[in-house]
Amino acid sequence: MTQSELVSSRGIWLALVQLEMKQILFRQSDANYPPLWEDGAFQRAARWHGNGQGPAQYFADTPDGAWAELLRHEEILEPLSAEEFADRFNRTLWAVEVDLPDQICDMEKRVSGGELIGDELSYNVCQKAAIEAREENYIAIMAPSAALVEEGANGVCVGNGVLNSGPARQGRVFVVFRAMPETICWPCGGTPILNERMISRVRYFTSTKARRLL
Repeated sequence: MTQSELVSSRGIWLALVQLEMKQILFRQSDANYPPLWEDGAFQRAARWHGNGQGPAQYFADTPDGAWAELLRHEEILEPLSAEEFADRFNRTLWAVEVDLPDQICDMEKRVSGGELIGDELSYNVCQKAAIEAREENYIAIMAPSAALVEEGANGVCVGNGVLNSGPARQGRVFVVFRAMPETICWPCGGTPILNERMISRVRYFTSTKARRLL
């Protein structure tokens, strides 16, 4: 192999390595605004950050996980058609090429299971644990999805002309505590398939579940 061929092949190899280091993650956001936060000054507190502690970029590892966050917080308890959803919400799903750091803090090892996925009363515990991780120089954390039921991130497979549930697996959330100006975001549409399958996979707040049973 000539030197030029070696340089060319090495460049291709490096490009492949760099591509493998990126992970496609998902988030849904208001279609009137960019999908990522540049400044945390106006970002509302959430499970893993308090007021003034942003920017905090939240991602799900599946589209279902991203949409489940909306369904949980907006208390959408029944299936909606695409038209019904568009009448109520103006959202966009984004696929995001995220360069995750080598060291990611696993919050499952720091916060009890009930508080990892609990109602808003559990946010304080989660926020304190995230602060401790950031003080240890972690810039990213991961945790089980609070908005999806256990092993609810299974997607669908196609067989015999019908959609069948894929293998059960745990949905995960990643949070990156910094602005991400070089990150590539791809819009993937603004309407989820809100059928019974999707509704059944949402872990609703306790107060919402109580109303659903009425």
